[in-house]
Amino acid sequence: MWAGLADRLKGIVRFSLCIGVCLINVNGIPTIADDRLVSPMDDFRIRIGSRRVVIVPDIHGDLNALEVILKSEKLIDAEGNWVGESDVLVFLGDLIDREPYSRGVMDLVMRLQSQAADRGGHVEALLGNHELMVSKGDDRYVSKLEKRSFRDYGDDFIEGHLMAYSGDSIYSRWIANRRTMIQIIPDTGKSFLLVHAGLGRWIFNFTPDEVNQGLQEWIRYYQGAGERPSNKKSVLAAIRDNEFGPLWDRKMVNFAMSREPNPELSREEIFVYLKELGADAVIVGHTPTNDFIEDRRMIRQTPNLGRRLILADTGVASYYGGRLSSLVIEGGKVQARYYRRPSFLMPLTKRVHEQCFGPFRKLGLS
Repeated sequence: MWAGLADRLKGIVRFSLCIGVCLINVNGIPTIADDRLVSPMDDFRIRIGSRRVVIVPDIHGDLNALEVILKSEKLIDAEGNWVGESDVLVFLGDLIDREPYSRGVMDLVMRLQSQAADRGGHVEALLGNHELMVSKGDDRYVSKLEKRSFRDYGDDFIEGHLMAYSGDSIYSRWIANRRTMIQIIPDTGKSFLLVHAGLGRWIFNFTPDEVNQGLQEWIRYYQGAGERPSNKKSVLAAIRDNEFGPLWDRKMVNFAMSREPNPELSREEIFVYLKELGADAVIVGHTPTNDFIEDRRMIRQTPNLGRRLILADTGVASYYGGRLSSLVIEGGKVQARYYRRPSFLMPLTKRVHEQCFGPFRKLGLS
């Protein structure tokens, strides 16, 4: 399998990737050798000044929903190019799995990262538990249709999906370079700590930068692209991929919503930690808000943690049937925004579908 990896990577150039143009063949689009996709970032803080921030919760391969959100916020044009100028766009993890357009979502986000950097903007895609899962070869939540979009990576679509997230592929390198935690720091207004699932007792053993670096090393190891992390990372191994880690742990959220006591962190410990970082609140995805409320809106005030925790996962992907949403920070104000889910495929998504899967009507999705 590994012997043919280099040859299969060359197929990226020939295969028309999922936004109507091949990423490799378009000027300004990141390639495998683009340092902007592989350079380490040592500071978890993003000082945004007065720039607008748009935070998008778990997309889960729903390119159609993502297209609606980004166009509504005037971050992309009709062709999927960045027009957000100096805006900051942040994804809370879980860009992939469940819906069939994960590859198209990744292609678009990588493209926007490169274009935004050239225009004074910034695009950040945090790690989620589903990025970790595919790096380990866990495809439990990957549809057969989604696997077909990676058929150019292997002798069949099952092998292709595995190879796309292994070794030195553009997708594996991109995932391995993504961070787990960031802090958004504006000139005025509140500062926010962003992480996919929540906080646990590990916050007392590792700085956010150490968490970011450690999980990147473990992912590279799982992908077959790096050595097993050293013994000094052994404690981090206990949180990298189970219910106690920043990509999985729901205890903080359940505690905040009075579902169960939190054996990991007390209310006071969370408040002290945020104060030490200079953060006013934590923003998380991972746990859909319909676990707690019926109208599937973002939860911006919780019974136990007040306004120190924002639950942003409104079930954006059609798989969940929730609300299309984003959280916008601008001018010191924080606003949850909601969008109508279309009953048809948007132009970019339809183009992706036809290029990756064939004529649109054949699958009965018209």
